[in-house]
Amino acid sequence: MTIEFYDDFFRFGAIFSLLWNIYLLAKFFPQVIQARLAIAAALGQICFLIVSVYDEVAIFGTFSVVLIFISELNLGLTWLLCLSVFKDNFATKWPHWFVLSLYAASALLYIFGARFDPAMTLLYRFLRLVIYGYLIFVIVNGHKGDLIEGRRSFRLWFVGAIIAATAFISIAEVYYANFYDLGYGTIAQAIIVFIISVGMLVHITRANESVLFAINSVQQSVGPSINADNEDLTIEDQHSLKALKEMMASGVYKETGLTISTLSNHLNMPEHRLRRLINHHLGHRNFSQYLNDYRITEAKRRLKIISDRHIPILTISMDLGYQSLGPFNRAFKNRTGMTPSEYRKTKLKDNS
Repeated sequence: MTIEFYDDFFRFGAIFSLLWNIYLLAKFFPQVIQARLAIAAALGQICFLIVSVYDEVAIFGTFSVVLIFISELNLGLTWLLCLSVFKDNFATKWPHWFVLSLYAASALLYIFGARFDPAMTLLYRFLRLVIYGYLIFVIVNGHKGDLIEGRRSFRLWFVGAIIAATAFISIAEVYYANFYDLGYGTIAQAIIVFIISVGMLVHITRANESVLFAINSVQQSVGPSINADNEDLTIEDQHSLKALKEMMASGVYKETGLTISTLSNHLNMPEHRLRRLINHHLGHRNFSQYLNDYRITEAKRRLKIISDRHIPILTISMDLGYQSLGPFNRAFKNRTGMTPSEYRKTKLKDNS
């Protein structure tokens, strides 16, 4: 069998798998922003698979311009999708739209026949390396604190797939000058998209919404609580949750650099069991969210004390285990809608 046969096999297999992904996402998660981004990224991949090999103008006529534009957005859409999946409480902001605008500008230049000079091409590749490097950082950095076991394993699988695919194509381009001329480049791309799309399909069919997507789940302005009446609680779980509550009440959450691994050692409890308890019974998706609920609750209490009104906010944040003011301010505003200084001013005025 020729290389064209294998290329068509994996290419059409990837397209079919992506179309099935789109169907499942649209059917089961129509209102979820991550699902919508996944649909957009899948469409980008499909367009890329078509225009990278076939004569799109002969097949689709003037509509081919749309295919080319969407295919050029492919990497940007995939990047944004990955961020949305692996970042809790994700919301699109101006940096995300800026990155997409760069890909859109590149697509328009390509469509109208413009070509980058060597310097611009080098800059474009560098920017692509930076934004995907940031993506890898987000995925890896959040792995330890992720309390959802399915998503933790998916992080490793996804990072491994990206790194392996990128390394393979990069090495091939360097050591084989005719990598694309002989068709090896296009079939390699088709195989990579096929594997990732099938992996995503398996993940979608096996996972539920809470595992698949990092949906907003921060308990706004709600203090730490133990759901002791949960019908799923075993006697052992009840004892473990009681021990966890007592440990947190003792102030361990104020420990600088506290990790779930450190907390599990304090409790003499296996880390995987502690993850399950905090996620399944307390409803937290990541450890920092759980930790911040305690810290921000205590911060709110201290900021309302009239006798402590001259204590700098930085001092309070450091007392609660934060290593700098920035993370404390973001966590506080995320839960109260106000900065610590605004909250203190409002509460002290009310108490005066």
